[in-house]
Amino acid sequence: MATTKVPDIAAPPKRRVALKVVILLLSVLLLVFLGADAWLYHAAKAALPQLDGSLNLPGLHAPVIVLRDEHGVPAIQAASLDDLFFAQGYVTAQDRLWQMDMTRRYASGDLAVILGPDLVKHDTQQRILGMRQMAQRGVAALSPRDRGYMEDYARGVNAYIAQHQKTLPLEFRFLTYFPHAWTPDDSLLVGLSMYQYLNG
Repeated sequence: MATTKVPDIAAPPKRRVALKVVILLLSVLLLVFLGADAWLYHAAKAALPQLDGSLNLPGLHAPVIVLRDEHGVPAIQAASLDDLFFAQGYVTAQDRLWQMDMTRRYASGDLAVILGPDLVKHDTQQRILGMRQMAQRGVAALSPRDRGYMEDYARGVNAYIAQHQKTLPLEFRFLTYFPHAWTPDDSLLVGLSMYQYLNG
């Protein structure tokens, strides 16, 4: 009687070990990806403006109400112009802090320090124009009342920065830098930047 030999279909030992290593590496990569994705989602959500509830903001003299329409556009009700400008600064920083910081850096010639040496030429041109100095002179020429309003606005922006040091927009975290305090000069500098942009 003839006997038939059944072939061994198990993978050779070396191939089995390589397969286990590949599966382990893929599992680790998947866990890293899921962890990074969860962190990114949490960080992006934490940086969104607060749309409901109330906040306690030192610096206000009376309660301020901020109502947003269906598009998220805020309307502010305040008992005084000082509180109104403070709240406007806070709300604007909530919505646009990264854009605000980039605009003042663009105008004053401070982009290369965070975005790299490719922007040195641009920064040099902006510094030759002296827009930061123009803004300083403009603020110095304001009436005490108007300068006070700009200072109120800056205090509102800085209140937001101080309260959200760990939940700033993702751009600040990716570039690993922290925005410096907002000043009345910065507000006028942003206006000068818009004027420059609109005039080519």
